[in-house]
Amino acid sequence: MKSILALVYVLVTLNSCLSLQLPPGFKKCDASKPDFNSCLSEAIPCAIKQLTKPIPEYGLPQLEPFLVPEKSNCEFGNETMAIRQKYSNFRLYGLTKIDKGKAVWDCKNKALELELYYDKIVIVVDYELVGRVVLLPVNVSTKVGAEFSQTVFKLKFSLDEYKGKDGNHFKVVDANLKILAKNMKLNYRNLFKNKLVDKAMCEDFNTDWQDIMEYWQKVLPKVYAEPFGDVFSILLEKVPVKNLVDGVE
Repeated sequence: MKSILALVYVLVTLNSCLSLQLPPGFKKCDASKPDFNSCLSEAIPCAIKQLTKPIPEYGLPQLEPFLVPEKSNCEFGNETMAIRQKYSNFRLYGLTKIDKGKAVWDCKNKALELELYYDKIVIVVDYELVGRVVLLPVNVSTKVGAEFSQTVFKLKFSLDEYKGKDGNHFKVVDANLKILAKNMKLNYRNLFKNKLVDKAMCEDFNTDWQDIMEYWQKVLPKVYAEPFGDVFSILLEKVPVKNLVDGVE
């Protein structure tokens, strides 16, 4: 019996010390090569594209859609409206459908900068609106969709390095996100319980989409920057640096 327990202990210990390689299909780049950034620019989008479903062995979630149960409040007023808005349960669609990517690794400062280019990104959120629009009182809970075209996600991850049982690992200590889009189209569902009024209001909102986009550009980075960093950290925690890239000791 003791020998069996000892064997189990050895197996558990060995398993805890074994390090994971990159997930199947993830491309490995060589940090000692001059084309390292070019390789990362291909490898990272390729990895993201595979997360249409979770990878349980690594604890990686699916990114299609990427759900963040964040809450955001906003008050807005002008000549025609005075409203209080509440957004929650942000669902991001299209994150895995990258057109191209650009990656730059700053070895000295341990920072990774990414630019991810998309033809279209759609965000759907649960939406609560209380207030007045023109002369109409509003008090509704619904969903709002925002379609962004010609979109760029600019991400910067600041990393720290630490020693684990299976070698050195990176971890994300800070994540920043900036979102740029050429155009945005809003779609509010059942805002006034009247299709004609809803259509008219959507047209009005979309006429002034730049003003609304300015608000979303402030909200979305706060909502998504940290979760993006969390997903990256999951991979970094599982895979040591020596298995992430070649050309390192």
